[in-house]
Amino acid sequence: MSKRFITYFQSVLTIGIMNRAENEEEASSLAGEALRGEENLNYCYFDQTNFEQAGKSEEWTSPNPIPIEEVEGLRFTFEPTPEIKNVIAARLHKNVSDLTNEDYANFVRDTFRQSPQ
Repeated sequence: MSKRFITYFQSVLTIGIMNRAENEEEASSLAGEALRGEENLNYCYFDQTNFEQAGKSEEWTSPNPIPIEEVEGLRFTFEPTPEIKNVIAARLHKNVSDLTNEDYANFVRDTFRQSPQ
């Protein structure tokens, strides 16, 4: 019987927030506020690195089997942080409170489609 192995991949999402300030400290503070805010995240630069394998594959030793459901070859749980929710809302020109599960699903699909090969 074959064993289950898990292999992790990582990608870095970079967000650049432009604002007007008197100095770097103030600019950093304003950018942090914008990232944590629920609206007005404008003038951003987005970049994402390619997905790269992070470490070796390892045998899965959980006493419970991994619930795997295949939908278009892949299914996983996406739990965005408040900062990522703000990014998604900004891209969609929505308030964070108006985001739907479909918005999150489309964001993940688009991210995979746009990742450079």
